[in-house]
Amino acid sequence: MKQMAPRSKAPSDSDGKSKKESTGDVDPSMDESDDMEDKLIVGAIKTYLENHKERKRVNQDNIEMLTTILEEYLQSFLIIGYNYDGEVVTSTSAQNQVQVDALNTGILRYIGQHMARDIPPPPPPW
Repeated sequence: MKQMAPRSKAPSDSDGKSKKESTGDVDPSMDESDDMEDKLIVGAIKTYLENHKERKRVNQDNIEMLTTILEEYLQSFLIIGYNYDGEVVTSTSAQNQVQVDALNTGILRYIGQHMARDIPPPPPPW
């Protein structure tokens, strides 16, 4: 965990004593409030990590369910996409090497066709 920077010292009088020391006011609740802030921060981080872990588990369960449904209709397939958190999601289903080769050929054909559309024409030779 990142260490917090120490708090700045209280402003001092001309004789070098801090204003709190010179008036006799010492605030013992400062240490308590710092401890409370630390506990709140640690608690928030733990809650975030637990929620993130649960969300990833649910996402993985959803991908497995989608894969199961697609396997009923498709012999082999490849899913590539992004979830709502911006993370890459991939899933491949192929039962043998022939299906894997067919998927590889299909994805290369797809990339080649779509890249050819987006390539601007070469500049005219002057």
